[in-house]
Amino acid sequence: AIASERPLARVLATDASPDALAVARGNATRLGLANAAFAQGDWYEALPADTGPFDLVVSNPPYIVAGDPHLDVGDLRFEPACALSPGGDGLDALRAIVAGAPARLAAGGWLMVEHGYDQADAVRALFAEAGFEAIESRRDLAGIPRIVLGRLGSEPSLGVRAVTFARPRRAHLHGCERKCYGSDPKRPERPERRHANARQHAAISA
Repeated sequence: AIASERPLARVLATDASPDALAVARGNATRLGLANAAFAQGDWYEALPADTGPFDLVVSNPPYIVAGDPHLDVGDLRFEPACALSPGGDGLDALRAIVAGAPARLAAGGWLMVEHGYDQADAVRALFAEAGFEAIESRRDLAGIPRIVLGRLGSEPSLGVRAVTFARPRRAHLHGCERKCYGSDPKRPERPERRHANARQHAAISA
């Protein structure tokens, strides 16, 4: 999506799943996205040593709490468990992404992540602990806070290269799709289409 909407950006899409990356590469070829490259690995481990710093890191990681009843209903029953939940309180993947972002972002770079319906406060706290500024939440179409974003420092960012990370649980950003629920039990959220395995990450670098 970033490569398509921002043709001047250079996008590096990553995923821990070889199959997810194969789908992503096929999609990029079909859409003629010459500004997208691909690498296999888990989160920042996928980044080649000569890439970065980045101006944008975007991620929709697995964040469902272990034992959430949504995991046993609907299409989620057929998704890899690791694409939906990192286990425990659901925040482990987000902790890794937020904590590792400052070392990969340029001054003035942005981090944006999706999270569960009740995790906004916890994720904003992770951003603050990592030194991010201008931290804010964005709501989904149901009015539920589901995105947190923050800036590293206050210098302007002029990057034109992007990278995305994923893994078989959220072939999250590029190449696959999955459906994920993270809504309030009192008002189930409409499932969102994702990559076939379910975990991704995107970043843009100068």
